[in-house]
Amino acid sequence: MRTVDEYLRDLLNKRSNNQQYNDNEKRAYSYMYDLLNQWKQKYNSNRCINNIKIEIQNSGSKAKGDAIKGKSDIDLFVSITDFDNQHTAKDYYFDLYEFLKLHFTSDCIRLQNVSIGLKYAGCSIDVTPGKRINQQYFRKGKYYTDHYIYSRKNDRNTQTNIQEHIDLVKNSGLSNEMMVLKIWRNCHGLELPSIAIEIITAEVLKSDRSYSLYVNIKKVFESLRDSILTRRIIDPANSANNIADSMTLKEKQEIKNAAIQSLSYDHGDKVTTSKIVW
Repeated sequence: MRTVDEYLRDLLNKRSNNQQYNDNEKRAYSYMYDLLNQWKQKYNSNRCINNIKIEIQNSGSKAKGDAIKGKSDIDLFVSITDFDNQHTAKDYYFDLYEFLKLHFTSDCIRLQNVSIGLKYAGCSIDVTPGKRINQQYFRKGKYYTDHYIYSRKNDRNTQTNIQEHIDLVKNSGLSNEMMVLKIWRNCHGLELPSIAIEIITAEVLKSDRSYSLYVNIKKVFESLRDSILTRRIIDPANSANNIADSMTLKEKQEIKNAAIQSLSYDHGDKVTTSKIVW
């Protein structure tokens, strides 16, 4: 009979998605890269007048090393340096959406909170535009990766740093735990942002981790059960950005209930293995 750790590691073998892009993902990536370059030309066609620089970067779970199947296969970050501060992050968000709408059917494009969700070649794609902060430091690199991203849910800009999010996961040694928790979130249909999972996991297990994957997951479940309703989830790139503010009380209660349910399958001397994540 398999142990819980064996079950969870088998689950990761089936559901992790950190390998190189497959053929469909390569098609989708190439298509998106071409489209984003077309949108980019709108601003870059006359550099002297527009004074805007746009770069396309890999981001999200694939770049972090904690990607799973079934959420987003491709994550792209569109970094916009607006030297003359002509447009807001919100302007760029909706302008990019209107452009992409011309190239996707209505069932294959949707506005999300900070990203635009797309479907192409059987792949899920998230595109997030961000406006670089302190654009005068662009060549010096002082604030090279600090950006404003537009939060549609709150109708406001949020300052963040995508590279710091990538480093958080890569340096944590907890990518397996983060992937299991993302699978759990998806199975329960929870509104729990990936960055929130990553921050909470890193905080809970920073000085109290086990060699057992299951023991670590259980500690995070216990933390979600006990504190998710009031927990502050602070963006490591911006202490003023409490990611918990993007979640409603109802969504937090659903997370707590799901954690309680998963913990109920652990009876101390016996664990209902297949129910822990599902």
